[in-house]
Amino acid sequence: MAKHITATERGKIEILLQENLNISQIARKIGRHKSTISREVERGTTPHGYFAHVAQVNYKTRRKKSCRK
Repeated sequence: MAKHITATERGKIEILLQENLNISQIARKIGRHKSTISREVERGTTPHGYFAHVAQVNYKTRRKKSCRK
């Protein structure tokens, strides 16, 4: 299994959140631990909700900043 959440998984999280599933249910459907999903939703949520494309851009920005210069 991949270490990082993929863009596809972020899309699934967005859809499942719109279906009003809770974090545990989403984690079971995606095959990730519920704390992983919880952290992802916390990081990727804007004042208007969770959007996969915004979360993916935020992820890429964080990854770019974490590398050695």
